[in-house]
Amino acid sequence: MVLVAVILLLAATGINSEYSFGDIISFERSCPCMSTLTYKHFAIYVGNKEIDGKESGKDIYQRTGPVFAINPLQLSDCIFSKLEDERQPSIFGAKNVEKKDNYLDGFEMFTAGPEDKIIERIQETKGNCNTYNPISNNCEHLATYIRYGVRVSLQLNTSGENLCKNNPLICPILTDIKAALQNEAQCHKCVQSSKFEG
Repeated sequence: MVLVAVILLLAATGINSEYSFGDIISFERSCPCMSTLTYKHFAIYVGNKEIDGKESGKDIYQRTGPVFAINPLQLSDCIFSKLEDERQPSIFGAKNVEKKDNYLDGFEMFTAGPEDKIIERIQETKGNCNTYNPISNNCEHLATYIRYGVRVSLQLNTSGENLCKNNPLICPILTDIKAALQNEAQCHKCVQSSKFEG
């Protein structure tokens, strides 16, 4: 009886066991106008944490648009949203692959902030993201800033991979990180293909 009550409570409050507060979620997508063009959209999981300006039921923080509640109308801003809305593939083309993507965890320069720092960065950026630029001020720059305190956009394995701009002071480090992440992905593919062959 108690177990049933706990399960119902978890279902009613919308707790998502895949993610923890502050996790980066990526959505690998294809452009609706041209399916060969791919990109990744990024958001921060905030769950049911109470944060100033966050409405009940909104469980992610992201840079998205258009935002009609902001005056004057902007094509993009930093807002709280619902994860379930980002899971609608018909809006974003044929491809919409979602995953936890804390890809900078474990690299020396990048440490996930504690909960209070993540909340502080959210409050700093909410409704104040400056002009959107897919190359130099995008959703990945925001997500990495919220989690790590450093703005980074790699767009690994997408059409935009070599277009994103980052702080020149960290570019040499990012080149090494990018190579390490690509090697890791290649090793993972090799392991997966050997499982199918064996």
